[in-house]
Amino acid sequence: MRVPAEKELDYYIDTFKKYGMSGPVNWYKIRNINHAEEIAAKLPPFPSNIPCLQFPAELDAALPPAMCLAPAILKCFPGGNLDVRVLKGADHWCLQDELTRAPLTAQIADWVDNVYAGKWKPTPLAPRL
Repeated sequence: MRVPAEKELDYYIDTFKKYGMSGPVNWYKIRNINHAEEIAAKLPPFPSNIPCLQFPAELDAALPPAMCLAPAILKCFPGGNLDVRVLKGADHWCLQDELTRAPLTAQIADWVDNVYAGKWKPTPLAPRL
């Protein structure tokens, strides 16, 4: 059963009034620290036997789809195990948008089903933007 948009909006407003925005923005506040720690850790590439899925949103100004295919990202997945699927017409808040939430959830479920069915195989990542 779909919650009416007004009730959903009221829920978010009430939650932010009660708890503030500190939690949602903390990730952004420490991003430089996290980035420096990631570089210092010299993390190895992601294991190619583990499937990875990323859904950049077409209209996301903060994290544009091209970032998913940046050389720094691709070098982390040399085994071709990163599946990038651009969400057409979606923005940064695609899971809160009633027009994109259900299609995104369905795509994730289909992808997981394919992985569990043994249909997933790593392939070289070709730009699909």
